[in-house]
Amino acid sequence: MSETADPQLSRRERQIMQVLYQCHRASVSQIRAALPDPPSYSAVRALLRILGEKGHVRHEEKDLRYVYFPTVPRERVRRTALRRMVETFFDGSAAQAVAALLDSSTSRLTSDELDRIAKLIAKARGSVLISTVAPGLSPARAALKGGATSKLGHYPAASDLDFLVQFPTLSPSQRADCYFGLQEDLERLFGCPVDLVEPVPIRNPYFRQAVKQSQEPIYAAP
Repeated sequence: MSETADPQLSRRERQIMQVLYQCHRASVSQIRAALPDPPSYSAVRALLRILGEKGHVRHEEKDLRYVYFPTVPRERVRRTALRRMVETFFDGSAAQAVAALLDSSTSRLTSDELDRIAKLIAKARGSVLISTVAPGLSPARAALKGGATSKLGHYPAASDLDFLVQFPTLSPSQRADCYFGLQEDLERLFGCPVDLVEPVPIRNPYFRQAVKQSQEPIYAAP
């Protein structure tokens, strides 16, 4: 399914939106040249006017011609299209959608792609686990530290995983229950030792930035 799939758009309108998302900005002539079996120039202009009325496209004048661009971010359109695909063809089950995609494309997936899928699943497991910690005791934030994400596709063989966690204000006994309970659950989930590290103020700005860039968020309290 095209990421621009929208029941309110015709086939031609969806094709034009696809061109605009690929080109970011384009004139009528450029859009027409990129369309399969292109309609007339005036027909493309008419379709762009309709898309503008529907709120999908805007334009501005440049060098005595109109340049068109999409109004909705591509990532948002992609998420919307994917959600509709899952709801329409897989009864709202993300698991069924993933299984179907893997069944149809396993032979074309590389080892790196399979590792990335495994990491995404592992991160999702960790996020769900953290979010189910006793109410009021779950960390406010959690992130994988350093190169830990590179190990997720290979657990339980990974030597250890480091999680940066930030807990809300808790009593000493509550904090201990939350800390060690979460550590045990994560070790059971990933099948390897887990270290929970709480962030401390880092004065060196370069080191602080390096730590920030090397961590990958997996959970944030709502």
